[in-house]
Amino acid sequence: MEKNSLTFLIATYNNKEGIISLLGELQSHFPNASIVVVCDGSDSDHWEALCAYPKNPKIKKLQLTRNFGQHAALIAGMNHCESSLLITLDDDHSVLVPYVSVLLKAFHDSSLPVIYAEFGASYPLWRRLGRFAYRCISMLWGKNHGRGSSVRLLTKPIYESLSKVQYGFHFIDECLTWYTKKIGFVTIPISLPKAKKSRYRLETLMRLTFEKLFYASEKPLQCFMLFSFFTAFVNLLVGSIMLYQNGDSQTHSPSNTLKLIGVFYSIGFLLLGTAFFTFYLRKSMLRLGQTLVYQIEKIEP
Repeated sequence: MEKNSLTFLIATYNNKEGIISLLGELQSHFPNASIVVVCDGSDSDHWEALCAYPKNPKIKKLQLTRNFGQHAALIAGMNHCESSLLITLDDDHSVLVPYVSVLLKAFHDSSLPVIYAEFGASYPLWRRLGRFAYRCISMLWGKNHGRGSSVRLLTKPIYESLSKVQYGFHFIDECLTWYTKKIGFVTIPISLPKAKKSRYRLETLMRLTFEKLFYASEKPLQCFMLFSFFTAFVNLLVGSIMLYQNGDSQTHSPSNTLKLIGVFYSIGFLLLGTAFFTFYLRKSMLRLGQTLVYQIEKIEP
């Protein structure tokens, strides 16, 4: 393998014009680079257009059995890459190709294992709000979480580690922080034009957003577990203090205070049980998640 050999990895979904244009740009600017295209359960005419593209030993095409999502498609493609450097692109990024050299220069200057290319893009208001909410939540888990873009440069040890993660839902930008904290960012001086129409249905976009917010990390479940333990402790403590203060009461009929004590104890034990169940659920999910990230239907060499 050549030192700093390069592969472009592209996940594509129902955008045959975009992917054909991108392949042409990549072959024009980087004739020696390899290209892996993963068709993420697109319509049949999209896959047929890919297969009709002139064959080239440097281009490999994969078709997944259904739409697993962009990040799952990228993980599938990583298992078919061998170069020392890997760059991920979207199928509508043909205008970014001339600026890939900026990303490569940043790697040669820093030798960081992960480098993101940040650029401008026009999104609808609802998508901008969603991205802002996701990044705010992600930043709670550490520096650079939620930052970046779909244009990433990864070294071989990093993308090989990612390629072995084949079970459960995985959001690549969160997974990267498992393997390294050395992440760089470089700005590309371009802004992508606003897409005329999303290729995803609204319900699909909502599902993907929900998965990114809640399934990209175990932190929400962990926070809920800690919150349940804390509130259970507070309720049991308040109930115990009230019971102690009411201990010298000579009345045999239940007073409002005793009823309130019962409520605090009941809620406390309920929350305690919820906390233990959440702890068990979290551990079970970490150990037993056996849902395949992707499934390949066809490979066109």
